[in-house]
Amino acid sequence: MKIPGGFESLRRCLQIRDYRLYVIGSISHGLGVWTLRVGMGWLAWQMTESTAWLGGIAMAETAPTLVLALIAGTVVDRIDYFKLMRVTQALSCAFAATLAVLTLAGVMTIWLLFFMTIFRGCLLAFNRPSRMALIYPLVGRDLMAPALALGSIIFNGARFIGPAIGGGVIVAWGIGWAFVVAAAFLLVYAMVLAAMRVSTEPQPREKRSMLAETMEGLAYIRGHGGIRTQLAILIVVGIVAKPVTDLLPGFAGKVFGLGAEGLAMLLTFHGMGATAAAIWLASRSSGLCVLSGDRNVASLMRPSCRRGVQMWPRR
Repeated sequence: MKIPGGFESLRRCLQIRDYRLYVIGSISHGLGVWTLRVGMGWLAWQMTESTAWLGGIAMAETAPTLVLALIAGTVVDRIDYFKLMRVTQALSCAFAATLAVLTLAGVMTIWLLFFMTIFRGCLLAFNRPSRMALIYPLVGRDLMAPALALGSIIFNGARFIGPAIGGGVIVAWGIGWAFVVAAAFLLVYAMVLAAMRVSTEPQPREKRSMLAETMEGLAYIRGHGGIRTQLAILIVVGIVAKPVTDLLPGFAGKVFGLGAEGLAMLLTFHGMGATAAAIWLASRSSGLCVLSGDRNVASLMRPSCRRGVQMWPRR
C-alpha cells in the first residue's frame, strides 16, 4: 500500500470517473455558493445599511447548523447520504431561484431574507456532512489525502473567483441577476450528482437510538486528540475570523465607501492566500500527513509526519 505524493496523486484521483464528476460539480457548487453569498450580503446591506442586520443574517445561516449538526451527522450515518445530498442540493438550487424571483420582482424584505436564510442554514446542516462523507466511497483510503487537498483547492479557489463573478454581475445587471447566476451554478451541480453512480447504502448495524449514537460520536471526539485539536482550532477561527467575512459588506459600503465591486474585491483577496496554501499542500512530493487508522499507511509516512499521527481502531 502506498500513499502517492505530489501532483501524480491528483492525477490518480481524477482517473476515477465519479470523482471527476464530483470535482466538476464541486467547482460549480463553490462558484454558486460564493456568488450567492455576495448577493445575500450586499442585499442585506443595501436594504438596511446596518451591521446588526449583517450579523443577524450570518447568525440565521450559522445557528441552524450549530443546533442540527450532531443530529445531522447521526442521520447521515443511518441513511443513504448520497440521496440526501441530492435532495438538499436540489432544494439549495430552488432557494437561489426563489431569491432571484423575489428580488427581481421587488418584493424582498429583510425579514423575508432572514427567514429564508434560516431555511438555508438547515439545508447546510445536512448537506455538508453528506458531501464530506462522499469522498471516501469515491476514492478509497489510499487517495483520501490528495482528494481532500484537491477539495481544499477547489473550495478556496471558489472563494476568490465566485465573489468576483457575483460582484461583476451585481454591478452590471443587479443583485437579482446574481442570484440567477448562482442558481445556474447550483443547478449544474445538481445535474452532476444525478449523473454520478455511487452506492452509499448504510451497512447493517446494531439498531440504537439517535441519542445513543450521537453520544457515542461525542465520546469518540473526546477520546481522539487529533480531532479535539482540529475542533478547537475551528471554534477559534469561527469566533475570531468568520465574523470578518460576514461583516465585509459593511466594511465595503461604510468604511471604504465602495459598492458591490468593492465587496467582491475584499472577498477575492480574502481567499487567495488559502488557495496558494492548498496548492502547495497538494503538490508536496514528500508525502502528505493524514490521520489514519492503518498502521501500514503510517509506517510509510515521513518520521516527522508519523509522530503526529494518532491511531484509532477501524469501526
